[in-house]
Amino acid sequence: MELQAIICKHQLTQAATTDLLRWAKKISHSTQVALPKCPKSMRPKPLPYEVHQVDPGVLGYIGICTNLRELGEVIFDPNATTIRLAVNFYGLPLFSRKTKKAWPILAKIEGKSVFLIGIYIGKKQPKCVNTYIRPFVKEVCQLQKRGIRLNSRTYRLTIHKLVMDAPARAFLLGLKSHGSRYPCIRCKVCGVRIVRSGLASTPAQKKSVPGKEPRQAYCYINENAPLRDVKFFYNKDLPACDPVAGCAHEGYWMSDEDDDSDVNDDYNYTEDIIPDFNTDHYNEMENSSPHEEEAGLQDEEAVLLDEEADSDLGSEEEESDSTSEYDPSEESFKHRTLLTKIDGLDLIRDVVLDIMHLIYLGVVKRLLELFIENECILSTDNKEEVNKFFGEAALSCPSEFQRNPESLEFLKDWKATQLRIFLLYVGAFALNGHMQSKYYNNFLRLVVVQ
Repeated sequence: MELQAIICKHQLTQAATTDLLRWAKKISHSTQVALPKCPKSMRPKPLPYEVHQVDPGVLGYIGICTNLRELGEVIFDPNATTIRLAVNFYGLPLFSRKTKKAWPILAKIEGKSVFLIGIYIGKKQPKCVNTYIRPFVKEVCQLQKRGIRLNSRTYRLTIHKLVMDAPARAFLLGLKSHGSRYPCIRCKVCGVRIVRSGLASTPAQKKSVPGKEPRQAYCYINENAPLRDVKFFYNKDLPACDPVAGCAHEGYWMSDEDDDSDVNDDYNYTEDIIPDFNTDHYNEMENSSPHEEEAGLQDEEAVLLDEEADSDLGSEEEESDSTSEYDPSEESFKHRTLLTKIDGLDLIRDVVLDIMHLIYLGVVKRLLELFIENECILSTDNKEEVNKFFGEAALSCPSEFQRNPESLEFLKDWKATQLRIFLLYVGAFALNGHMQSKYYNNFLRLVVVQ
């Protein structure tokens, strides 16, 4: 039988063969005639897209409407009245040699599949972030004004969440990096510079160069810093784009006339409107912790600098009162961002601080590196015992866990899922009895707060 020969030749599974036979019994003669002879004809047509020049590369922009019309129920629920998008910006290398970089714009509706809005490809990341996100912001503003018309129904569009890691968050919002003096997007915590020393610094970081000052790092020890106000993002005194990046287009806001002619004509904007967010919304912020609580091995010098940090913050507050309400935390803003044009988007609360980068890759991995590098914390014999425990735990690990912790020798290759299993399930038992109580209790604090 010819069908049987095809199934054996391509080694189809029983499930695939069953589905194929059930479908073959249902098809009519007209359907058989319409079947294509080549599988290439069954591939979905590529989505149309626009090409925008974004120095030093190009941006291929598909758009939100195009995805919704072409993919339909795959990415959204037609019975809903509002389409709530979670948008992700992320930069990654395309090849191992890092000759090309990609910055995709991804979106997702809750309970549905992720879809691609656009992607930038170039030798480096975009020089001007506002030029990169301009097509996206323009389309969102238009859809918020007019709605999305699909299948004789009109849907409202809202952007309720922005998902980015720390470098992308600083780049998209026009902020300084997460290692600067005012690194936090939620509060105004101020870093104090200290000389690198103790276990938390590598030998290369602690090494001093003759004729130069010792290497220093910021230490953030003020846990009760005041919260940020979203109105700082709408400060028109900020530059239009990053002056250090050397943007060829001078950002989106080249002048007030260009701003009016471009945005107002298309979307009937009359001015930059600062959203009047509910005051209860920010009262919740004041009652909650502004930071994801982190645990780490603190140097003795950092602990002793608490009083110094308070005095520095106090002097800065006095200076700000005497210099026409100048807020030193504004130093963390480099330039304006076009994301302020999106209606109802709170650039403080709606920007997700993801646990993967903050805790698993940012704290847990660093703690394990300190344990491995310092024999006084985890000796060679204790490392072997920990690795042995990992092997025994893997034998009884449920299938719901995607990856199990591997040997500590391959820590640099651990994924975030492995670090999560170590922190939440395995670590407290694996390290018990293999290190001093002060280090073990420090790690347990991090386990408990999770």
